Amino acid sequence: MDYKIQREIASIDALFNLCTKIDDEEIQAHFAKYLCVKVSGLFENCIIMMIRNYVSKSSSKLTTKFVNTQMKNFTNVKFERLQSLLASFDEQWKVLLDEKFKDNKLKETLNSIVSNRHNIAHYSNNDSVSFHRLEKQYVDVKKIIEIVDNIVK
Repeated sequence: MDYKIQREIASIDALFNLCTKIDDEEIQAHFAKYLCVKVSGLFENCIIMMIRNYVSKSSSKLTTKFVNTQMKNFTNVKFERLQSLLASFDEQWKVLLDEKFKDNKLKETLNSIVSNRHNIAHYSNNDSVSFHRLEKQYVDVKKIIEIVDNIVK
């Protein structure tokens, strides 16, 4: 896995560690919302870095520039959007992703993180984000990042 991706994951790991030390449940719940936004952003950034790294190693400068420009708009990465992105590069990547995601738990986790981030950002009532639930989801998000990293080579 790319060093920059590892560094971003380590940064989020440190925030989760910090949150475990918060005794006040209300403050911890607010911090969990912040973490949800960070985890969603982490996932987006990791996917973008993986694609950019792949393209820079396998394509012309012109193609690399085009893909880098297009990836700037790659946000709200629910499972279907991830599938579509991978299929646009190689249909086999989508097949590999589908094989790894036969367990709907990973799909649900990814979609939940993105939906919750959207609700948090747009001030929707979102009491479904708890630190303990998010902590479990974060483990799944790291698994998803590893799966995609193994596909995009």
